[in-house]
Amino acid sequence: MHFILLLLPMIDAKIFNELLKKIYYDPEARELFFKNYYELIKSRVKWKLGNRSEWEDVAHDVVRKLLETDWTDYPYVNFPVSWLNAIADNSAKDLFRQTNKIVQIIEDSAEEFNLNTALVEMELKEKLGKFPKDVQYIIHAHFIEGYTYLEISKILGISHENVRVKASRTLKKLKTSLNLTFKG
Repeated sequence: MHFILLLLPMIDAKIFNELLKKIYYDPEARELFFKNYYELIKSRVKWKLGNRSEWEDVAHDVVRKLLETDWTDYPYVNFPVSWLNAIADNSAKDLFRQTNKIVQIIEDSAEEFNLNTALVEMELKEKLGKFPKDVQYIIHAHFIEGYTYLEISKILGISHENVRVKASRTLKKLKTSLNLTFKG
């Protein structure tokens, strides 16, 4: 146990918090933050995602979001390594949640009808093409590109809840149109 604790990087919480408060406004602080903490975030995301090819994109996205957020009024972070790890972990979990819904539809359908997953994927794309353009965009942006519902709502100029409901209803309709029972 003590040996594992020695492997964790030491980050001075006071210095970390001062830097965090400045990264939104100060380009030098952003660069310093990136140099000091990118490797930590990258290694955590890579560890969480394993061999998935998306790990580097997720790590960049985590750092980008951190650098683009105004942390001026954020409470003091007592344990910076744990805080950064939690953010990286949550981003990795988000990727799994997003991709697993579409993959699950394809795999369930392929299994139920004893089909090749590539054929099911083609049928899914064809069926999605029959939906309105905004719904197609929401599904593609969220489940393929990895945008959050909030980001999509800002792009489309509609409420966050409206985006979430459209995505949820579309997934149910896709499962129904592929003759699948909804599993969650």
